[in-house]
Amino acid sequence: MLNSYPHQIESLKFALTHPRCALLLDMGLGKTKVDIDHSFMLWSKGRIKTWLIVCPLSVMDVWVDELHKHAQVEEYNLVTIYGSRLKREKLFFLLSELIESSDAKLVIGIINYDAVVAFYEELVKVSWTKITCDESTKIKNARTRRSKAVFKLAETLQVPYRSILTGTIMTETIQDTFSQYKFLDPSVFGVIFWRFKATYLVMGGYGGYEIVGYRNLADFNVRLRSRAIIFKAKDCLQLPAVTTQVRRIPLHADQQKIYNQMKKEAIVEIQEFICGSPPMQSVAPYVLTKIIRLNQITDGFLKMEDGSITTLPRSAKMDELAELLDDLVKEGRKIIIWARFIKSLDLISTLLANRRVAYGRLDGTVSKKTRDDYISDFKLPNGSKVLVGQPRTGGWGLNLTEATVAIYYSNEYSAEARLQSEKRIHRIGQMYPVLYVDLVAKGTVDEVILQMLNGKQRLTNIIMDAVKTGDNSKIESLFV
Repeated sequence: MLNSYPHQIESLKFALTHPRCALLLDMGLGKTKVDIDHSFMLWSKGRIKTWLIVCPLSVMDVWVDELHKHAQVEEYNLVTIYGSRLKREKLFFLLSELIESSDAKLVIGIINYDAVVAFYEELVKVSWTKITCDESTKIKNARTRRSKAVFKLAETLQVPYRSILTGTIMTETIQDTFSQYKFLDPSVFGVIFWRFKATYLVMGGYGGYEIVGYRNLADFNVRLRSRAIIFKAKDCLQLPAVTTQVRRIPLHADQQKIYNQMKKEAIVEIQEFICGSPPMQSVAPYVLTKIIRLNQITDGFLKMEDGSITTLPRSAKMDELAELLDDLVKEGRKIIIWARFIKSLDLISTLLANRRVAYGRLDGTVSKKTRDDYISDFKLPNGSKVLVGQPRTGGWGLNLTEATVAIYYSNEYSAEARLQSEKRIHRIGQMYPVLYVDLVAKGTVDEVILQMLNGKQRLTNIIMDAVKTGDNSKIESLFV
């Protein structure tokens, strides 16, 4: 509890009286520290001997660093479970040896969500006494293999202490809570989703598959809070101010011509597709592929049907980014540039290299060790000035408060991914005002996506609202 904020102390007290605890603290409020303090207090009282931390792959090293920071190294043995199957098997052997030894230290295992599926049989052989699910929205869909594996592991072993950590337990609708609480404590909302749906969701729309409202919210809130402590950043910290800036950039003439042609073809193809009376669940994915292609054009490239990629001669957003970077680098700012597509990151990397701006990359094409090296260099006062990444890879769990500017060259189609990436720089430790800049190609799908993110809507819902009417003008509005 050393160097704890009041909200962290209150959260810890709550956790100590609730063996199944949801730490619903906004990003940047230190919920990882609270969970670490909680686990070591349980260990000191003899209540737990083994602790499994399940988290996204990109957050595993964050946990290692936080443990070094908030716990005494002589109090625990740590095994991070990753790498090839052979390497992981050796790590499980080491884990079992540590548990069987007479050493009284707390034994901690850290593993990513998908690895729980791959190594379930090994994990279930360990007598885990506490399991933590960090960034627990990763298991918000009860039908995924990772969700099923984590739930089955906890229930098979009857793990007495469980915690979930997230600042956004409901990223889209209240149904997001069902699977997370199914892991945490099945007695709260049960284990059968259709009963949860019948109790709290009002269904309607085309075929009765859309959530059009909610019921029994007072009961829902009581049940949610029976296992949760909730803190919002605005109520706990005086963080520096945030400024959001949207730069709407007209496409260059040649780029606009390509966009208009692809838009026209997309609308015709969607109309023909709908006329074939396809299953409604296939409509949104089909339309989404058209939106993605148009989004790629605004980013400066064109992916052909055969998979080949053509870089456009000129990109309006890239030109705007170049001018913006020149100003920010001269000011001595540290900057993160987020983009949705790998090809976009390649184009941005080329721009930075041509301008002799030192940078690092946070995306799936870069090895974990190289990403860690890039981050370490970025954190140095005289290190690299720019990180370039995808929110779904680099936007989770990292503390990047050295940056004061985040530029969104293009956005993921997820409000949660956007929020997560924003909180990499606006969190505990940030000392300066923060600037978010959206580069939006004027009159394109970029505007639709930004509207969706600002309204915290699902892109698939926007698509279905436009398509189900059969109104051509509404279909066209998807592409502006």
